[in-house]
Amino acid sequence: MKNDKIDNCKDDYEKFLICKEAYKSGDRDYRLFNTIGKTLYNWARYDEALKVFKIGLWYHRNYFYFLYYKSEILNSMKLTKKAIRAYKRAIKAYDNSEEKWLLKLKCNLATNYFAIGKIKKAIELADQISNDYPDDKISKDIHDECKGRISFGTDNFDFTANYRYASWIEYEAREFNNKTAKLYLRVINCLNGAKIGKLEEVESEYDRETFCRVLGATHCELENYELAEKFIRKAVSENRSNENLSLLADCLWLKKDISANNEAEQLYLEILNKDPDNYYALGRMSLVTTDCEMAQKCVDQVLKNRPNNFLPVIWLGDLYFSKNMFEDALRCNLRARCICWMFNPSDISLSIAKCYKMLNNIEQAKNEAERALIENPKNDEAKAFLAQLN
Repeated sequence: MKNDKIDNCKDDYEKFLICKEAYKSGDRDYRLFNTIGKTLYNWARYDEALKVFKIGLWYHRNYFYFLYYKSEILNSMKLTKKAIRAYKRAIKAYDNSEEKWLLKLKCNLATNYFAIGKIKKAIELADQISNDYPDDKISKDIHDECKGRISFGTDNFDFTANYRYASWIEYEAREFNNKTAKLYLRVINCLNGAKIGKLEEVESEYDRETFCRVLGATHCELENYELAEKFIRKAVSENRSNENLSLLADCLWLKKDISANNEAEQLYLEILNKDPDNYYALGRMSLVTTDCEMAQKCVDQVLKNRPNNFLPVIWLGDLYFSKNMFEDALRCNLRARCICWMFNPSDISLSIAKCYKMLNNIEQAKNEAERALIENPKNDEAKAFLAQLN
């Protein structure tokens, strides 16, 4: 396969199409597997991507990059034990490429050890990573993560409804005597079946603000939004910190109520008045506001610091579309498609198709709808939309 065929492509989508055609014609160049597999992986079509790299490894034995992506795909599929085996194999096959690849493999291996409860192995590897890469931010984050230094109540702590970090919290509480971790753990246990009296006992041991914030955040993750709002408001009455205001605004927005949404917008605005560069509030503000000018300012500020964050751009495009500002909506979606990563762009392509339709460019609308189906053959909405155009 000639390099110029790939090098002259305007985007990954075009590369994907060219490589698929070359593969169908019998070409088995490693770049074909790399391009097709990576694209499918970035589009979250993990089963197909895994198959591509497995076939690629049959033709190109122990090729490091194929092993790297195979392990990352298994990790994304939540096949933790298989991912661990794949990470080990990839690390063994490391061929002195850019060291960042090896670092990422080791970091992900450490977090996977943690996920299956092999705490000692996770921390030993985390310590090794920290010693080998003392100035690297990613390795420091992983080291701190495995050591259990959790930043509770901030946007870099992902506390999910099924408590997938429950064992992590428990370890933090036990090994490091972290008071906040202990509180989260006790609240989780109480809400999972303990009598309310026990929850009241917990309350007596903590200050009102901390207890109400943790209890409210936990209820929010359980989608008990009325109870969540009640307790978070109590925390806010004690202290109008950005942390408490952000938590309340998130809870109100999740209720999907117009009046609650308006209050959420005002709360994010209050945070931004105090901290204009608050990344989390900027992103959320671009989602909840109905003011296009305000949303555009927030998105521009987000992209200034994090140029690859495409979600606020998509939200802005949706807002413009709802206001019948189709050219602006098209501009946003085209921009989002250029910067999105690890995300199937099929829905973005469909949004672009809808914009073209509203702008009476039916031919381009068809092209984009067809692209949406190539990116995700299971996109039923794109199928229906294309059928309407034909």
